[in-house]
Amino acid sequence: MHKRAKLAIMAISLVCVALTGGCGSRKVETVVNINEPVPLIAASYEGVDQLLQSPSVSLEKGSKVVTATFVDLDDVTTSSKLGRLFGECSSSRLTQKGYDVVALKLRNDSIVIQPGIGQFVLSRDMALLKQKYCADAVLVGMYTRTRVDTELKSVNKQLEDADSYYDAGLDPERKFVRSIDSLYVSLRLISTQDSSIIAAWDYWLPCDDGINSLMGAEGSVFGR
Repeated sequence: MHKRAKLAIMAISLVCVALTGGCGSRKVETVVNINEPVPLIAASYEGVDQLLQSPSVSLEKGSKVVTATFVDLDDVTTSSKLGRLFGECSSSRLTQKGYDVVALKLRNDSIVIQPGIGQFVLSRDMALLKQKYCADAVLVGMYTRTRVDTELKSVNKQLEDADSYYDAGLDPERKFVRSIDSLYVSLRLISTQDSSIIAAWDYWLPCDDGINSLMGAEGSVFGR
């Protein structure tokens, strides 16, 4: 992947959940360059790639995967351009990887994705999804706005905005921390056999003007 694209996201964790239990591993990568535009599409593709690379994923090429609009954790009943874009990017990447994708439209399919304790819960019975779409798995996602403390190395006197930084006391490396308005994104690949989480991938993006403009709510996902 292009170097700038890789620097555009910070992976927080990769959780691999077996069908009968699960095990997790945690990985932290280089933080983003906050002065560059956020390649949202590249970050979305990377998220799907990480799911598919999980050791617990055994989906063969050609398997049918259902995708849906990502939801805002603060209000799972409304849709946004950002949520639809995340869903469309995920569908595109799965198709590029050779999977048969069914993209659900929330208003029409009335599928509601809600955060549960440690996992996502689908309001519609997974058995019905499997029966209606012959799906092997469902990819769901959520996002929420947050703030992330980003560790930065001082470069002589290039830190002009002193109010945005504070000395973290990490001499002799002389590191600083900046709090960034960010978007936390969480993906889950769920089995239609037993509703268990096959794999998960979480990451965050700095909220630039493009992301902020896409986050406005556009109405209820339930329709009228």
